[in-house]
Amino acid sequence: MIIKNPTEIYIDDTCYKIRYDMWSILDIIKCFNDYELNNEEKAIVSLDIFYYDISKIKNYEKAIEKMHWFIDCGNENNQSNKSSYKLMDWEQDFDLIKPPVNRILGYDIGDKSIHWWTFISAYMEIFSNENCLFGHVLDIRKKIKKGKKLEKHEKEFYRENKDIIDLKNPLTPQQKEEAKRLFGEV
Repeated sequence: MIIKNPTEIYIDDTCYKIRYDMWSILDIIKCFNDYELNNEEKAIVSLDIFYYDISKIKNYEKAIEKMHWFIDCGNENNQSNKSSYKLMDWEQDFDLIKPPVNRILGYDIGDKSIHWWTFISAYMEIFSNENCLFGHVLDIRKKIKKGKKLEKHEKEFYRENKDIIDLKNPLTPQQKEEAKRLFGEV
């Protein structure tokens, strides 16, 4: 069965048009990570980005749940697949992600408005290429987070590229926990 990428969401038998392009979803993720917004503001801003007309929404909890489902590309229970530590940041890592996604899709995503699920499919293909800079950065981050020893070439690469390997984290632990409770892992 072939499933078409969704362009609308149903909540309580009502159809809502959504912004399904990768740029809108990346803006939502940026909103999730904005430490200057409280969780209620994050919910309102993200819903306003995702749904064309939030004034018509009656069930905001379900609207957030459906938005989260969409961002997770239709995975009903994606929590089990998430690690307990952050390995990447969409905003910080986008310049590392864009070139291999461009190669996979065969065009420059900076010039296109593509469906989020199409973008994520291409993004997931990055990891099948052992010569991908972003994959190498993630491998080093993972080893560091797990306390594993880096190989000599990894240590050298890390010393020369700390600015792209070390994640900048603007959220306090309390803000991260609250965002995780409201939106899932961000």
